[in-house]
Amino acid sequence: MLASVNLDNGNLNSSCRHHPPRHLRLATQAEIKRLDFQSLTLIERALLYDQTHTLNDVLTDLRAGRAQLWLATDNDEVEGIAVTCITEYPQTTTCLIWLCAGISREKYTPLIGNIEQWAKSQGCDSISLEGRAGWERILTDFNKTKIILEKRL
Repeated sequence: MLASVNLDNGNLNSSCRHHPPRHLRLATQAEIKRLDFQSLTLIERALLYDQTHTLNDVLTDLRAGRAQLWLATDNDEVEGIAVTCITEYPQTTTCLIWLCAGISREKYTPLIGNIEQWAKSQGCDSISLEGRAGWERILTDFNKTKIILEKRL
């Protein structure tokens, strides 16, 4: 199977012979207001590993513009989501990929470049990801810079 990556209207997309194009794009506020069942289910699935927010909390942050929703689509069908937020520190600004869930992750992981390009255009100096340990194996161009240890009280 031959694969290629090209830049189309600012969006990276991967196309493979025998497979339709795949896209990872920033959702509009109109799309966030009318999220479909599949997208909501994926956000809830990502929240199973993050006890800091409920689905309503995430939707509130998305609608207020404090977080961004990324949709991984195949033929206009949502197959994955990512939620990002930008944090400004005194010495740097970073984009955090905070929640991520979907099917066929291997189809969309190479498209994280879309988020990287957007983050750079927003003035971010870096991009980071919070997630389970398995992401370290998948995102080989990311460096482990710290770990977070948590103890429930």
